[in-house]
Amino acid sequence: MMEVPVTFVDLDLGRDGRLQHWGAVRGEERRGGGPGEIATLDSFCLESEWVAGHNFFDFDRKHLQRLYPNLGMLNQPALDTLILGPLAFPRRPYHALIKDYRRLASGASDPVMDADRCRVLLRDEWAALQTQPAWMLQLYRWCLEPGVPCGDWGFSLFFERMGVGLLQNQQVPALLQQLPACRRGLAELDPEAERAILPFLLAWLPVADQGIPPAWVRARFPGLSVLIRRLREVNCGAEDCTWCRSTWSAEGQLQHWFDLPSIRPYPAAADGSSLQRTIVVQAMAGQSLLALLPTGAGKSICYQLPALVRYHRRGLLTVVISPLQALMKDQVDGLERRIHLRIGAALHGMLTPPERSEVLEKVRSGEVGLLYVSPEQLRNTSFWKALDLREIAAWVFDEAHCLCTWGHDFRTDYYFASQ
Repeated sequence: MMEVPVTFVDLDLGRDGRLQHWGAVRGEERRGGGPGEIATLDSFCLESEWVAGHNFFDFDRKHLQRLYPNLGMLNQPALDTLILGPLAFPRRPYHALIKDYRRLASGASDPVMDADRCRVLLRDEWAALQTQPAWMLQLYRWCLEPGVPCGDWGFSLFFERMGVGLLQNQQVPALLQQLPACRRGLAELDPEAERAILPFLLAWLPVADQGIPPAWVRARFPGLSVLIRRLREVNCGAEDCTWCRSTWSAEGQLQHWFDLPSIRPYPAAADGSSLQRTIVVQAMAGQSLLALLPTGAGKSICYQLPALVRYHRRGLLTVVISPLQALMKDQVDGLERRIHLRIGAALHGMLTPPERSEVLEKVRSGEVGLLYVSPEQLRNTSFWKALDLREIAAWVFDEAHCLCTWGHDFRTDYYFASQ
């Protein structure tokens, strides 16, 4: 890949939508200029097999087509590192280029430097993709063929150069059955109709319990969340569906996450069944509940286990409102000790600004599946902005007697939880 001539392009536009500066990089060669040197950019790109950029399809190429529709480079095979990012790095996808050359966040961008950062990024994406299974790469190539959304001849050549074969349409359904999702849902999936969002689904499913699809993907393809819900949040009930049989089993999930042999039989309901099991099963199914259990009856498991299951299924966030900061810390630390994963976090007034920023960033990126917050956070703008980037599985009021018995006079901020 690195021996193939690729020209990386980055544009800097003014507020009026006009080109101010451009930068281009190919190997060790660097070019830069303004609108008067656009012919130089075109000639430089035409010396390459590919032209590439970060968000190239929706920004750079789109604006070049608008401003200079007769450029020859617009007909070249193209690559977009933004689209390849979630496929190559599904555990930690990102949207913006890392502009480490800027001293200040508000500093001016350098199109030549940005084009070079894109060059490094594509090299890393190439290396990361080569570690993935061959059948996944074949599906990526099929999804990104020219003529489909996000597709281009550049991607076809990219995967061909990697040694990835071209799939026939009739081969796709059988490969999709290897994905960790409901077998019936996969069988009913129409790959042609979902071709635009399929590559991002393919990349995310194997690492679903380690993050969420990037915000830009979810915003651009709202059907992705619908498809994930259909494939991972609907219990088909079929005996031969390994996914549904495992993820909808309260006992199986308790064993998986907490290494506990069985759900507590007591306290029992009037019919003798386990109240804890009833609560867990209904919460896993997304039901709204008021659970009243005595001290020591395992109330935490009643919301923690469903939270972990729904985070694993779809990357959903469960928000637990708790009035006691010490209790929040104990719950987060205890959860980490028991499941050996750091997907719980607490947000309260005792955190330092750097600690708070770290928690909010983990919430935004999808690293947190269970978030404990004090009632005072309900009036914090940064808290709600972080939540805007996540799908919420449930709101949990821990120690609910503080709310229903002592009410707003105890913690006035509980009022905002009802708004």
